[in-house]
Amino acid sequence: MVESNVIEMRVTQIERAVRKRFVRKEIWAAVIVMIVALTIGSQTQRANASGSRHARVTPSAQSDADLVAKGKASYDGYGCYDCHGAKGEGSSEGPSLIESKLTAEEVAKTLKNPSADARSRGMPVIPPDSPDLPGLVAFVMSLRKPATAAASVTLDLTR
Repeated sequence: MVESNVIEMRVTQIERAVRKRFVRKEIWAAVIVMIVALTIGSQTQRANASGSRHARVTPSAQSDADLVAKGKASYDGYGCYDCHGAKGEGSSEGPSLIESKLTAEEVAKTLKNPSADARSRGMPVIPPDSPDLPGLVAFVMSLRKPATAAASVTLDLTR
């Protein structure tokens, strides 16, 4: 009788161990599937946003309204308004983005490698592969006075 109880306990322990192992494998499989899905989605999004190596920045076009909105969100998220003002009007800490004569490529270059003075005031470095870069450039270009903002610019983000 005692031997029978020991065997039953051992069988129960083995069953639990098998269930745990099976559940762990299911969890790992789900995690791997999620990672693959996120990676593919991220690559697709990056390819769509950058059009391979070139992104079309035309802030006045309806198709780019989302990109400008994302850029505004990034502008607010990075705290750019602290120096450039809520509407890009500039301040004693940073230049006006409305009056800027920089091209889209020059804006991107500045975002990727700000001057030492800008960095010391808190301007972040935006990596070339950052999903924030195209939106920030589109947003800054959209702040221009109408005559300057209407121009369509091809932006090479890989430099």
